[in-house]
Amino acid sequence: MTVSRQRPDDQRSLLVMPPRTMSAGTAKALADALGAASAQGGWVAPARLDTVAAATADSRANDSVPGDYPGDLRGSELSATALSSVMGVQNGLDQLLLILTQPQRVRGPFNAAMVRSMSTQWRGQADPGAAYRDGVQSYLANLTSAVRVPAKSVITLPGDNATLLISVKNDLNQAVGNLQLRVSSAQVNRLNVGQAEAVVLDTTTARTFRFPAKAQVNGPVQMTAQLWTTGPDAQPYGKPVTFTVEVTSVASGVMYVIGAGLVLIVLAGVRFSLQRKKRSAAGEVDLDPERLLEEEAAAAEREAAAAGEPAQEGSEEPSESSVASGADARDRATGDEKVGP
Repeated sequence: MTVSRQRPDDQRSLLVMPPRTMSAGTAKALADALGAASAQGGWVAPARLDTVAAATADSRANDSVPGDYPGDLRGSELSATALSSVMGVQNGLDQLLLILTQPQRVRGPFNAAMVRSMSTQWRGQADPGAAYRDGVQSYLANLTSAVRVPAKSVITLPGDNATLLISVKNDLNQAVGNLQLRVSSAQVNRLNVGQAEAVVLDTTTARTFRFPAKAQVNGPVQMTAQLWTTGPDAQPYGKPVTFTVEVTSVASGVMYVIGAGLVLIVLAGVRFSLQRKKRSAAGEVDLDPERLLEEEAAAAEREAAAAGEPAQEGSEEPSESSVASGADARDRATGDEKVGP
């Protein structure tokens, strides 16, 4: 009002900048006074900052800027560490919102929390302000880690061609997407895996992904499983999980043993057949006992038929000559296995 009375016919612009240490009650009283002057008196009209900045400055106004920022004011400002912490929360929030199917449920509360983290109320209260910012960052970290690859230690991979199973878990109360699961090998020349898999998980669920793996040699190989966001600016999501894959050739070894056994059996059969043919060609007698018994019995039957005593069909008792011939043949064939006189 005083400014208006100085030059009633000259409209001027004023920039009102309350002190940073102003209490909430004082700020509210100032806002109420300006509102009443605008609504009731009609001699004040609020304007945007860019409008006031574009107005011509008073030539008689003091426009000098101090060379050094006052130390007492510098001590009341937020530290660079605090501002970096808030920016870290913003970056983590942007990444989390990218994979959520309902980002609005998280965006609003965190935006309000970050604005409060940089509030002038924390000036002069460094410890409470740092505790509040740490709490915001910790809560964001809990939400981010709810979508993760469970930790692994050692996985045994039998054979040179097998399947590597990697799980991804979602503990959030909403579905997630826009993610990829990538598995990389520290020694590609020893163990290589398939391409990345797209990850889409419903609320509070887990899913196992299958990666075809091809090994060249046996032994342990260090592997890394990492979630990545999709899109043109893909970034790692969460912490990587490292584990060891122990490659063995159990399946191939069993097949080799079975194959070697079959080859040995075939070779033994061929050797036995060749030996029999060789003995037959040399006129050697086959000393197989069962074969001798069969041949002696057949010879006895032929002798009985030549003597005019054919065997009677349906007879329960063999003839004496047949019995004798069979016994003599058995004695000759078995030698020391004879029993009785």
